[in-house]
Amino acid sequence: MAPASVGRVGFHLWIGLFRYWIIVEFNRSNGKMVTISVVERAIDISAGLGTLLENCLAPTESITSLPGRYETAILLQLLAPLSWSFGLWVVYPALSVTGNACLSCFLQIGASITASATAIALAATGTFFFLTGMLLFVSSLGLLASNKNAQAERWLRWLGPWKPKWRDKLAEPNIPNEFRSILLWTLFVSLLLAVLLIPGIGEEREFSLNQFFDLWGTVWYFYTFGVGVTAFLLIYKRRPGGYVLSLILSVVPIGMNVPDLLGLLPPSPPTLRTSILLVAGLPFSVIGVYVSLRALRYPRAEDEPGV
Repeated sequence: MAPASVGRVGFHLWIGLFRYWIIVEFNRSNGKMVTISVVERAIDISAGLGTLLENCLAPTESITSLPGRYETAILLQLLAPLSWSFGLWVVYPALSVTGNACLSCFLQIGASITASATAIALAATGTFFFLTGMLLFVSSLGLLASNKNAQAERWLRWLGPWKPKWRDKLAEPNIPNEFRSILLWTLFVSLLLAVLLIPGIGEEREFSLNQFFDLWGTVWYFYTFGVGVTAFLLIYKRRPGGYVLSLILSVVPIGMNVPDLLGLLPPSPPTLRTSILLVAGLPFSVIGVYVSLRALRYPRAEDEPGV
């Protein structure tokens, strides 16, 4: 029992005994016979304490849990970038990429693989992990967009006998429309700022694709942009899975833009115009994290009182 609960029990015990003493003294002073006994009063106090103890020891309501398919989708969302990033790292030594990551330089990008047995083996291994990561990513989006467990299981048929099956019948969170409106505007502004940060539009730095981090950052940009567009569409369609993607998209800019503003990420510290765009997106990311968490923790329909 918590210390606060013990204090409440002791407080009620002393109040009961004090009331009994007042009644006895009052009756004695008026010459009346006291009919209530100590034992009877103790029984009344014990009954009251029993009710109080039951309330104190009763388990509190657990935080609203998400359906099992959402938890699996979150796991796949975490594994997907690890898989395709590892694949890109493995294939990079055997890959020769030319050009810069910018809007006007897109048609000038070229790539070739070194003609050797080791390079071909690295390319095959890296391609496998890269495609596996993209498959995990697409499958997680399908799980979040599904309305029922049976529909979600179809997105993981490629796992064969290892395909998970969910037997829970938890209803999806009954999310108020206010959260939906806020996140739609937040996502819209975040995606607009992401477009402005494309090299050649608002980003003044050059990202050479023959550097691994710049190549990885280009793939990462399209990856997170795809998460944002999918989150916007799912929330617009009133699918709770969109709030999970909204949370992911809101966390990513905080983890990437802050180190970039501090000059910790290559290729160089951002210029003034780029810094303004990066700073402008941080408040919307914070709002997105807060509202997404509130929405996902909102009680389900059957959990609300009176339903």
